Amino acid sequence: MALILTINTLQQTSCTELVITDSTGEFNAVSNTTGWQTATSGGTNIQIDDDDIEEATITLTNPAGTDIVIDLMDTTTWQAITPYTAVLPFTSTVDPAALTYTLNESYLGTITDGIWTLVYYVKDKSGNEATSTFTQAFFCNIKCCVYSLLVTVPDYYNCQSCDNKYIDAVVTIWGLYQSLKIAACSATTDRFNDILVALQNACDAMGLDC
Repeated sequence: MALILTINTLQQTSCTELVITDSTGEFNAVSNTTGWQTATSGGTNIQIDDDDIEEATITLTNPAGTDIVIDLMDTTTWQAITPYTAVLPFTSTVDPAALTYTLNESYLGTITDGIWTLVYYVKDKSGNEATSTFTQAFFCNIKCCVYSLLVTVPDYYNCQSCDNKYIDAVVTIWGLYQSLKIAACSATTDRFNDILVALQNACDAMGLDC
């Protein structure tokens, strides 16, 4: 078998930070034959902890089609975005069970809602390569808008002359938001994008911008 890279992502901190977790794991001859080789795991896959990796990048393509390349072999970048704040990239300190990349706006710019594509790539000194392409739907900004609208509902419900049209609009937006999450989970890109645009237009019309 060969190394098969896997990752998962989490957008957090008010839509300004993206945490990418390397979930590849350590090679195990029984349970994880495509994991990282380590000094103690055995196997013949690319080794994560022996200073043998010569090229490693994460390339993120935002919804506008702009590529953002993160050079993981740059020591300053490595120390800034991984838990390994005082060592060189991919040396003996690296544990495949504890490898995350935390990217903030200084690396990504504005983390816009939409479909992002992430390509995780490594190459060792023997020329062995591994690549994983990961597509992720982000909607943190829309979530902020929707929840901000929900907070206002009591103002239009507990009142002398309530505005039912406003409440109806918020309920519709809430339903669209639930549909957006389902589209994201089911990997229906076109449907996700259509619903996202509808929600963005609705938020603009309601005067909210997160």
